[in-house]
Amino acid sequence: DDSLDSGGAGLMTSSSARGLYADKTVAMKRREAWSDHLVLLSAVKVDGDVTALNVLPHRGEHNYELSRYFAVGDSSGRVYVFKPEGDLVVESNSGTNSSVTALGSILIRRNETMLVSGHANGDVGFHQLV
Repeated sequence: DDSLDSGGAGLMTSSSARGLYADKTVAMKRREAWSDHLVLLSAVKVDGDVTALNVLPHRGEHNYELSRYFAVGDSSGRVYVFKPEGDLVVESNSGTNSSVTALGSILIRRNETMLVSGHANGDVGFHQLV
């Protein structure tokens, strides 16, 4: 069947729509998927299972650039700071073997950040990044 039910809503049948647009060129664009915007920048490996992640508040030279660092906590209680390219900047033992369950950060001064790690046993670690 070459027609669509108009249902009284003012819709055209497909054959009349073709007649209306016969002399026009219709360009269609595929709707972009969310995955079209994801680009793998790097991959990192840590000693244990990753249990927490935090993007540090440092920005690149321009405000639109990605953060310059991100922190990862693992199941052995260690905290790692990486550059987006995957380079390890800091590896810190938080003083406990308990899994990192939460990471938070706050910019103290221009190049100084306080990274706070929460652990499964209730311990809280403070890491000053300069």
